[in-house]
Parts: sequence; C-alpha cells; structure tokens
Amino acid sequence: MPNFQVKLYDLVPYTKEAHELMSKFSEGDVVDVDVLNPRHTKFNNLVHATIDKVAKATGLSHQAVQAQLMIATGRFDILKVSGTKRVLVLRSMHRRAMSDSELRRFWEDASKHILENILPRLPNGDVEEIRQMIQGDAHVSTPHS
Repeated sequence: MPNFQVKLYDLVPYTKEAHELMSKFSEGDVVDVDVLNPRHTKFNNLVHATIDKVAKATGLSHQAVQAQLMIATGRFDILKVSGTKRVLVLRSMHRRAMSDSELRRFWEDASKHILENILPRLPNGDVEEIRQMIQGDAHVSTPHS
C-alpha cells in the first residue's frame, strides 16, 4: 500500500509505490482518497490469524469470534432505537476506525479473554497452537514493519 506524508493541505508521496501512483495523475486532478490508520503489518496479521485459528477451533466464523472478543473487551455501544428497545453496536477493527495503538490495547484484552475463557473449552492440540500464537505477539512489536 502506498504511503503518503501529510503536509499542510497536501499529501506528499512517501514511498516509491506512492510516487508511481501519483505519476499517473496531472496537477489539478481530483481523486478520491481512502485514509487508513497505519498498522504494524506483522502484528495485524498475527491478530487476524489468531482469530481465524480460534474460529476454526470453536466452529464459529471469524466475524463471530471477533464479535465475541469485542463484546468481552467492552468495545461496543448500546444504541436506543425506540422506546425501550436497545441494540448492541460493535466497534470496528477496520483500519479506518482502529489505530495501531488501539489494536494493541484491544489485543491485550482480547488475548487475555481467549487464554482465560476460550482455551479451557478447546481440545489440547488447538490450545497449544493458539497459546503459542498469542505469546508470539510479544515478539512483534516494531511499528510499521
């Protein structure tokens, strides 16, 4: 993904990929930009791979496990829809909504929930692999690599 540096009212190409992308446009062209929070790629991938492994071990979808973790860690809002009716609205893990530091805080809480509440209900083979994945996140700490 191309990276840009923000200057006052400008986005300046920061990587070779960004320079190549910008070379396709002429000065004055109007383009749409999708702004995403930068994330440490290895850490982000490890979080989602771990959620996938938990999903397979529990027979749930990735989205269902992610929802369970968002609820267990308090990352939701309760929205009043009408009268006394309320609905739970989960916060998003997407890079548009959650920064790298927010993902790390979420994962600190979520991995603790997995270790304490989900792993005890799983077959031993899955438990050890998931535990190793969670312990591996401590080795993935340098931002944006």
